Amino acid sequence: MELTLLNTSLDATAIIDEYESIIWTDRYHEHGDFELYSPVSESILSVFKQDYYLMNRASEHVMIIEKLLIKTDVEDGNHIQITGRSLESILKRRIVWKQRSYNGDLQNGIKALLTENVIAPSDPARRIDNFIFEASTDPKITALKLDAQWTGDELYDVISKLCRENGIGFKVTLNNNKQFVFK
Repeated sequence: MELTLLNTSLDATAIIDEYESIIWTDRYHEHGDFELYSPVSESILSVFKQDYYLMNRASEHVMIIEKLLIKTDVEDGNHIQITGRSLESILKRRIVWKQRSYNGDLQNGIKALLTENVIAPSDPARRIDNFIFEASTDPKITALKLDAQWTGDELYDVISKLCRENGIGFKVTLNNNKQFVFK
């Protein structure tokens, strides 16, 4: 499996095709995760950074590098374990800031939550640049309704629960314009 490493500006910085093992897990109702295991080398240590991204051509999901752990072993040598979660996990960095009630179309409710807490919040420091919402035209999605209220809940938990309860999934992908696209 060939991986592409992206920096925080979402520019490709390296192709990763040498490692001992990789586990790459995509999920429907929640964020995915990955674990890459490789011998430690200067080249590995120089390219992998926390908050960089990994792309896999076999998946539409992009992973965020969250932890780099060096394991020392006299017999097997030094190894690095690199782990993280997919872009959906970025929603764990936001809460529903103020009390929010919604009654209406589920998709529009999720869009409102994302707009108020990620895309265009009243506090610009809470904004996640390049995050956009892509509406579904699937009648099974557009027909779903929502009547709920939240205050201080983690945004990821709210959206994940709403989708699970309605039998739908969600994802955040990366488009060619370097935007995180919520679908």
